[in-house]
This record gives sequence, C-alpha cells and structure tokens, in this order.
Amino acid sequence: MNLKEPYNIITEKLSGWYEQLITLLPNAAVAVVVMIGFYFAARVVKKIAKNLIYKFSDDYYIQKFTVNIAYIAVIVAGLLVTLNILNLDKTVTSFLAGAGIVGLALGFAFQETAINFISGIVMIIRKPIKIDDHIEVAGEQGIVQEVSLRTTKIQTFDGQLAMVPNKEVFQGVVKNYSHTASRRVDVSVGVSYDDDLDKGEEVLKGTLS
Repeated sequence: MNLKEPYNIITEKLSGWYEQLITLLPNAAVAVVVMIGFYFAARVVKKIAKNLIYKFSDDYYIQKFTVNIAYIAVIVAGLLVTLNILNLDKTVTSFLAGAGIVGLALGFAFQETAINFISGIVMIIRKPIKIDDHIEVAGEQGIVQEVSLRTTKIQTFDGQLAMVPNKEVFQGVVKNYSHTASRRVDVSVGVSYDDDLDKGEEVLKGTLS
C-alpha cells in the first residue's frame, strides 16, 4: 500500500490551512479589537439610554426594555462588522436571512404574545389606565394593581386577582370609574300599589342621606 499519496494530500491541506490562518491573523486581531470596542460602546450606550429613559418614563418595564434593546442593538452591530472584517460576507448574509426567517416564524408562533406585548408598551406610554383606577374590562371589575408588558392585573372586589391580556384592555371597551368625580347608581326599589308614594319617597331620601 502506497502511503505517499495520502500523506502528500494531507500535507497540502495542512499547508493551505496554515497559509490561510497566517493571512487571516491581521484581520482576526483587528476583529477582536473592534468587538471589544463595540462591547464597551454598548455599555456606554446602555448607560446613556438608562439616563434618558428615566427622564421620560418612570415605568420599570419600559425602562428595562428600552435599555436592553439599545445594548443588544450595539452588540449585534459589532458582530456584523466583525464578521465583515473577517471576510465572512456570506456568513453575514446567511445570518441576516436566517434571522429574518426565524423572526417571521416566531411572529406567527407567538402572534398573540406579540400583540399583548405591543399593546402593553402603548398602554404604558399613553397611560389610558393607571394604578389604583377602578375599571371594568373583559367581564372583570376591580382596582388596577399593575400594568405589565403582557397583562393588566386587577384586584376584583371579591378578593380575586384577575390578569387580563393587554390585547383585551387595549382593543376592548374599558369602563374607567375613576376618571369622573361622581357617577349614577341605579337601584330598583319595589313599591306596592297600596303604599303611599310620597311616604316612600321620603323614606328613600332619608335612607340616602
């Protein structure tokens, strides 16, 4: 068995890989420096975003969401630039295409969650309802305890905690009893035909007083 030919093939392969590695080393060093730079830039952006969003919103969920989005955006940008420096353009293209496909698939799979999430963001920014408001929505009535990114928590008057999806609150009919200083309450009172109506009216007024 002649081992010289396989040996030559392996040697040529290793030699080619070695030359590619040597050629790639300068770009790799630059890529590492760039990625480190983007990492520190992401931390700076995160700090700036935190200071800015704290001035415009006092909601914990909006603050955390905005800060994390800013941080991740800078890191992803650094990753794409790094891959480009390494001449991995096809990898960048495949990455973007894959991200688009995955995003589309996740959008269909978690459509309801996404709607609730977006509704929660809009509600937190516009504040149609606030903590301690007395509201009625989706068949639930009580006091608003929390408006998160996915659900609105309502403490009902029978002591239960109802978590209503933000989609129902954002798109549905909401009765907010806390927006007005007074309201009308209808109470049905039965009076027989033989009773004195004037006397009944007097009794009702005395009871209300």
